[in-house]
Amino acid sequence: MAGGPEPGMIRACTLERLDAVGLVRLRLMGRPVGILRTSAGAPVARELSCKHQGADLSTGDRVGCIITCSRHGWRYDLATGECLLPTGAPPLREHAVAVQDGAVWISLLPCDAEEPTG
Repeated sequence: MAGGPEPGMIRACTLERLDAVGLVRLRLMGRPVGILRTSAGAPVARELSCKHQGADLSTGDRVGCIITCSRHGWRYDLATGECLLPTGAPPLREHAVAVQDGAVWISLLPCDAEEPTG
């Protein structure tokens, strides 16, 4: 079996599955993460923990790239990570994504996280 496109990435799903379900949900390092396609068609991966109280956003309502927290109604744009309601709240963190041979690979850690040192 061939390795991933970059160190620290895991195979998350196939493009076929992503297109079939719209939002692939998984847990990385104990945290909920979602993969979806933006309106431009590019796969993107974001954390799915609401910045308000940490609720799992995958249980909320989603229309396109907009997801609403089922706990208190905070709304996020999964394509950009921006919190739309309330404005000014921290954005959802992004995980790097790569596509290789029809598979979607994502980084174990968010883009802004530091690698653990040994």
